[in-house]
Amino acid sequence: MGNKASGGAYGVPKGIQPSANRHIFVSYCHKDKMLVNKIYKGLKDDGFDVWIDQENMGGNLLEGMAKAVEDSWVVLICMSEHYQSSPYCKIETEYTVMQHKEYIMLKMQENFSPNGWLGVTQGAKKFYNFSKSGNYDSMLKELITELQAVRHRVLLDLKQVPKAQEKKSPTTSTTQPSLPTASETREPTNAEMPTPPITEPPPRETTPPAQEKKSPTTSTTQPSLPTASETREPTNAEMPTPPITEPPPRETTPPGT
Repeated sequence: MGNKASGGAYGVPKGIQPSANRHIFVSYCHKDKMLVNKIYKGLKDDGFDVWIDQENMGGNLLEGMAKAVEDSWVVLICMSEHYQSSPYCKIETEYTVMQHKEYIMLKMQENFSPNGWLGVTQGAKKFYNFSKSGNYDSMLKELITELQAVRHRVLLDLKQVPKAQEKKSPTTSTTQPSLPTASETREPTNAEMPTPPITEPPPRETTPPAQEKKSPTTSTTQPSLPTASETREPTNAEMPTPPITEPPPRETTPPGT
């Protein structure tokens, strides 16, 4: 077997999900049908459900191909020079990639190296070299082991889908609130109004009136000016007569003292 690089089948199906009763889809060119039929018979003998256009194709060619790819859980791409030059094979490969299907590359022609669109499809993927007749039994055994691993991986991924869906973010209720009836929205009558309890007001505190502190006020009244009669000098007749006082008695001392 020729290996470009290690690695298994690519991608997890995201389109129509496979189940246990879906099939392996074989994409090949009819010019390689002798070797493809041998591989097909070996997989059927091992219990695999394999879809091949020799016995399943009917009606519209493209519609049948599309349905077969969609219902598969893995696609076998049987690459050769004839395969690369076939427009129908290119459509099958492109649709396989678009559907995010797992696919495994099988080499049908010795000394063939894919390029262009088929080279891009292979990339660094591992391929199984059935071009040498002496490699058939070992290649078929390795291919069956790879198919079992892919089927387990695909079905395991399907079992995890419901668990992922259980983790839903809390949703808000979209139920519309019921509207109140007319009896719930009318104003209550006086008879229906609750009577508030009668409470006596608390006793008022009597505090002596605060004595007013009168601040001294300054009079703003202007003093009256004296009249002319109040300002003239008094005459002699108007002058008050001073009281007549007698002189104190003179002391008489005896002569000769």
